[in-house]
Amino acid sequence: MTTTDAALNAIEAAFKSSRLDLSHQAILCTAMIEGILGITASSSTRAKMEEKLVHGITAEHITQALELLRLDIA
Repeated sequence: MTTTDAALNAIEAAFKSSRLDLSHQAILCTAMIEGILGITASSSTRAKMEEKLVHGITAEHITQALELLRLDIA
């Protein structure tokens, strides 16, 4: 398992037992990603990331959100 896989799994696990609804989880997860990376996404990119994550905080959705962030800072 790579460090990236471990990080994705840790973020996913943090939300597994959350009592927050998915929209709040998506907002919190986006903020966590920005904080971990020390990057602030544009408001439009943040909204797109939250749209991906509102479908579930899974490794796949987190990876999609990270790709959006990567494109924003490129």
